[in-house]
Amino acid sequence: MDTDKSVVQWVNGVCSALSIIGELFVIGSYYYHKQIQSFSMKLVLWLVYANLLFSISNLMSYWYTDPLICGIEGYLRTTSIISGLVWMVIILRVSYNQTFEYDANIDKKFPRYLLANIIISIAPGTITLLGDIWKRGPEFAVSEEGYFCDIMNYYFQLVLVDAPIWIAMFLTIWYCWKIITVIKTTIKKVSIKSYINIIIYPALMSALWLLPMINTLFLVFNNASTLVLMVVHIASSRLQGFFTAIIFGYTMHAKLAMGNSNNTVSDTSSSLLINDSVKIDSLEESVIERGLTIFGEDETYAQK
Repeated sequence: MDTDKSVVQWVNGVCSALSIIGELFVIGSYYYHKQIQSFSMKLVLWLVYANLLFSISNLMSYWYTDPLICGIEGYLRTTSIISGLVWMVIILRVSYNQTFEYDANIDKKFPRYLLANIIISIAPGTITLLGDIWKRGPEFAVSEEGYFCDIMNYYFQLVLVDAPIWIAMFLTIWYCWKIITVIKTTIKKVSIKSYINIIIYPALMSALWLLPMINTLFLVFNNASTLVLMVVHIASSRLQGFFTAIIFGYTMHAKLAMGNSNNTVSDTSSSLLINDSVKIDSLEESVIERGLTIFGEDETYAQK
């Protein structure tokens, strides 16, 4: 048991540290490179903030024996998970709306998005803290395996955390399918391409949450997990920030390289699907020829 715990804690620590480095890279790059700053990437930035909080809470598990630290760890982990899920849904919803009806003043809605995220994300953690104080309902405690401080018992965890994850994963599939269907059949304005590009981030988050959800179902129906499944689920969830940084770094490099070329289209998020620079004068023709596999324009370009 002690060996299993050491392995899980080691994987948790290494993966969380890698994600923190990646998340700080994304945040620093966003503020340093003015070329990549846009409303669409601002939404991605706040998703990264939520992931950073999640990574920090995971490193706090090394001091779980302290009841106060355990409570803080559980609250931060729960809040950051829900916050990340809400940002995923916001990114998908904004991308969907912008695809069908472009709004040049969408940035004015950001305060509402932020407020909604804060209210929704703190709700499960607050409910659990109140249950802990009143000694009724959910509470933050060390899991039966002795690994991390989470919401106890599993049924409260399912309702307050796991159910929102499943909902976010379903919405990701639905929105991605709707958006991809539209761009395959309809020529859209250059101004919405950056919103199409950023759906790759919630898609990545959903893929990384799949293994943790399988582990949760295993716990519910078998009342126990295996070391292999535990390690894989920990690595998958803790590496969210790391993989986000890889995608962000690749696309940022493409964006900056394209920005240095004359008379080429600059893409705010520089989609992974871009293979080369496209001349401005032949943008629509190129899009048609490639079956709309070339995405991406900065919102500012549409205003020129």
